[in-house]
Amino acid sequence: MEYIPGMRNSLCRRMKMRDGQYHKVRPKDIISLVAFPSDSVKEGDSVSISCTSGDVPKSQMILRKKTEWGETELESTAGTYIIHAAQLEDAGMYECESKNEGGSEVRSLMLDVKVPPRNTTILIHPSRTVHEGENVTITCKTFSHPPAVIVLKKVDVDNEVTMCSKNGTFTLYHVTPDDTGVYVIDVSNEVGNDSGQIEISVIEMPKYFSPQLLALFCLSSLIIPATGMVIYFARKANHKGSYSLVDALKSKV
Repeated sequence: MEYIPGMRNSLCRRMKMRDGQYHKVRPKDIISLVAFPSDSVKEGDSVSISCTSGDVPKSQMILRKKTEWGETELESTAGTYIIHAAQLEDAGMYECESKNEGGSEVRSLMLDVKVPPRNTTILIHPSRTVHEGENVTITCKTFSHPPAVIVLKKVDVDNEVTMCSKNGTFTLYHVTPDDTGVYVIDVSNEVGNDSGQIEISVIEMPKYFSPQLLALFCLSSLIIPATGMVIYFARKANHKGSYSLVDALKSKV
């Protein structure tokens, strides 16, 4: 006969004899389902799931794992199922059913398997080399459980840049030559971390092509030809003694 520590008195009260026979005890309140060392483990760790019962007569214990496709009965030894290297697919709901002649009871627990960041990729749009004034978007993708926190840092003590993101997207607006440099991306959650490095180069715009100067250049390209036309027709009018700009333009047509 098996006992659970602390349950001896309870079992004795349940096992009063009547006509020389024990009562049939339903496996209630004395069935236990536990995960060791914890119901939350890191990927690769070992974990055991144990179902115990102190019922009389002795119970039959069945361990199952519930999935979205149904239930899978697990092969256990003395009510214990061992996972030697836990993977993410081992996470989920586990159930123990204890049966004896008095009836059946069910206990369940949720196993969580945490995965450190891995398979990290970094994308840069539009390019690693951009012109001054453009926007640069940096996208970091990774696999982890729970979701990772992603931090972007610029390796420059004189112009330090630190940005945090949960979705892995960073945007540098209207970049300048000061944004040129090496950037480190750190990806971490509570069970591990990963990192990557990129380099961005910003091409400086020539100063004589500033927006104001460019507008002035365009305006002068229109004024100079117009001024030349006026001088030409004015000189022609001096030779003839009179001049009509309207007539002159008509004559050109």
